[in-house]
Amino acid sequence: MSQFTDRLCGIATEWRTRNQEHQSGVVLVWQGSVYGWKDCLRDATHERPGVYAVDEDGHVFLAEGGNDYDGAKCWVVVSPDAPAPLVFYAYRCAGCGHAGQVHLMEFTAEVTTACSACGSEVIAEWDGGVEMTTTPP
Repeated sequence: MSQFTDRLCGIATEWRTRNQEHQSGVVLVWQGSVYGWKDCLRDATHERPGVYAVDEDGHVFLAEGGNDYDGAKCWVVVSPDAPAPLVFYAYRCAGCGHAGQVHLMEFTAEVTTACSACGSEVIAEWDGGVEMTTTPP
């Protein structure tokens, strides 16, 4: 496993040790801290993009796409072999003028998403190929 997925599994294992009644299901991790548990991986719209879910077998999933208001679009499997690159997309909302950004694991010139300020549909454009790799601090 990569250092990143190892770290997420370690966080989940430590939490399960302290919460013996939740040995199955998925542990939900946001910005390095456990914030919840569910008996199974459910609809991604119930979580914000960027949340990780770790199941009892050490499989790691990432809530991706969507926005903070409407929730993520889907869960994707995080490969234990390599950190997943994130691509930076920028947008300006025609509805409210808000300038925003999203980081997605998509490699297209533009993606449709929702404005984080008003929820209007916006087209986010690839910002010159800026790519970030998820690595632990």
